[in-house]
Formats: sequence, C-alpha cells, structure tokens
Amino acid sequence: MTTATQIPIVILGGSGGHPTQLPRAGGGYHPLTGYKGVDLRIQGRALISHLVDRIIGSGAFGPIYVAGPERVYGSGGDSTVVIDTDGGLGDNVRAAVRHTQAQHPDTAVAFIACDVLPTSAELAQLADQYRNATATPLWFPLVAVAKEDLGAFAWKPGYKFRVEPSAHILDEKQTSITVFPGHLVIAEPPQLRMAFFYRLAAAVYAARNRSIVAKSRILITRLLPALIWEDLKGIFRGQAPTYAYRMLRTGIKVTRPMRDGQLTLQEAADALSALTVIDPAQNPVQLPTIDLISFAEDIDTTEEAHELGAATREEEDGS
Repeated sequence: MTTATQIPIVILGGSGGHPTQLPRAGGGYHPLTGYKGVDLRIQGRALISHLVDRIIGSGAFGPIYVAGPERVYGSGGDSTVVIDTDGGLGDNVRAAVRHTQAQHPDTAVAFIACDVLPTSAELAQLADQYRNATATPLWFPLVAVAKEDLGAFAWKPGYKFRVEPSAHILDEKQTSITVFPGHLVIAEPPQLRMAFFYRLAAAVYAARNRSIVAKSRILITRLLPALIWEDLKGIFRGQAPTYAYRMLRTGIKVTRPMRDGQLTLQEAADALSALTVIDPAQNPVQLPTIDLISFAEDIDTTEEAHELGAATREEEDGS
C-alpha cells in the first residue's frame, strides 16, 4: 500500500542481452549477462530479493514493481508486482510507465536498476533529497566520488564537468567534478516526450561504459529516426519541422565541451531538458550530485559482484 509520502518504484529487471563492453581499464574483468537480479545471489538469495528488502526498509518507496519476464520473476507477491515484459530497456520502461500510470496517474515514479544494492538508509536519504528539491519532470542524481574509492568498479568511465562558482555541489571549492551515473531516476511521465524518452533510454544503455565520442556517435545513430518522427508528428499539429535540427545542434554543441571536461552540469541538464521535456522552460531536468557510492556500483562483472558479496548461481552451486 502506498502512503502519502511514498514514491512508486520500478526495479528494471530485464536482461542486458549481451555482456557490457569493457574499456581498456576493464581488462582482465569477466563481464556478466543475463537476468542479474536473479542470476546473482547473496547468501543463497537472489540479488533482487535483497534490493526489495532494502526498498521496503527505507519506507520511502512503494508499491514496488519489477519490470521483467514473469517466467523469471514469477507473478509477484505481497512485496512486489511483476510487470511482464522482456524486451530491451526502452521496451521495459515503456511497459512499466503504462502500468504505473494506470495505477498512479500523474504521479512521479522512480526507476532503479536491479543490480545495485544501496542500503535502506541511503534510499531514504535519496528520497528526502528529491522531496526537498524543486519540482522537476526528471530527477537524475549523479554520484560524485573519487575513482580510487570505487574498488572493483573503478574501471567504469566517469564524466568530468566544469564547476561554476555559484553551483551547489558537495565541495564548493572544486573547479571541476567527476561523476558517475546514479542508477535511480525519478520521472513524471506526463511532462516528458515519452516516445522519444524510451528510445533515449535504450540508446544510453547501448552506449554505456563508452567514451564520450563513441557514446555520441551511438546516440546520434539510434536517435535520429526518433527525432525525425517527432518532427513528422509536429507537422500534423501544424508545427514547423525543426525539432530534429534543434536537437542535433544541441547534441553537437555539448559533445566537445563534455569530452574536454568543460561542460557544466547545468548545461548538461539544459540539453537533456531540451531533448526530453515537453515544456523545458517551465519544467527543467535536474542533475543533482550525491555522495552515495552504492548508486554508482552497478554490477557488470564477476569481480564487481564478488566485491559486494554476491556470486553467480553457478559459483554458489559449485559448478
């Protein structure tokens, strides 16, 4: 049952399909694939069971939905509702949004990866930070942490941003900041260009752990048809077909400064707002920084799983 202060949450429990591509820094690591939420275990229990327990313990989120195939996760139970979907990330997010919006119309929904393991206290802290922020259709926290603190996760690429003197960051004396994606997002779907957002989610996932240049190429290639489709829909509404041009110009404009570490987080948020928000001037995206390292520790390799005390089913079964 949802309380007045709880946020519905979706655990994204799909399969990556293919192992993540490791950069040179990830040499010697062993990539994982499959349904990591159930394929990884801690003390004999599926990783996702531990995550569900921690979400419940936070008191901040609910109901809990699992977007993944029913044949893998079952039909749910007292703690979770399974949304039966088994496509790519964009398809799974689409199925989750349709289901949660039918149950909780015009309500913000949180999405969390199935392969991270924040504590209940950390989940509660993040929810409090969201509630204390100004209203936004897309709240995507970024984890500010030194690479040396990431242990087995240190091979993951971080993103360097320039810090403006007026920016509200963890250390106000910093002139630059390196961040890693946090794996929890809170969105208000009615305020977003959802058809494009689904494609963007899929493209970002396909480009994960790549360099900025490689990521930009993948995003442009995958998103161009969606941009053109947005223009075609605009034509039928009597609008000029300028969306694709404006969005490509925005993407190209931010790629080089982001690659060089000269983009600010506000500029990144502005670009993401232009891409995804129906009315970006009134409802901009927010990219807050957090120091909760667990949200950056998504498990892509066997070595990362071991660092969090998890093992594959094969390892636990001794095969």
